[in-house]
Amino acid sequence: MGNYIVVQNISPSKKNDQNMTGWSIKKIIDMNNKQHKLVYEFPNNFILKSHVPVRILARNTSKNLLATTSRDGMIFLIADNIITWGTSTNIITQLIDDEGEEQARYTQTFT
Repeated sequence: MGNYIVVQNISPSKKNDQNMTGWSIKKIIDMNNKQHKLVYEFPNNFILKSHVPVRILARNTSKNLLATTSRDGMIFLIADNIITWGTSTNIITQLIDDEGEEQARYTQTFT
């Protein structure tokens, strides 16, 4: 658990490939009434292509992989500064653009 996050550009056109320079993923994990924040910044000039899934691996999951790897049609990025993406009963994951605006949010609540 907490090994990776998958991001996919669901735009119907290749014309809408997205340069992710300055974009980030922020994950807020609520554990025992304390919030832990994780931030991953996409590499400069990384292009999120339309309908190509990108798996962002935590460092513990990424042994023996290069910083950017492709396998079976999926691209893998390594979050070197994140040991694990974490698990908890309440998690918020946000995709933040290069202007600091939230472009996507995924909220997980387990009981």
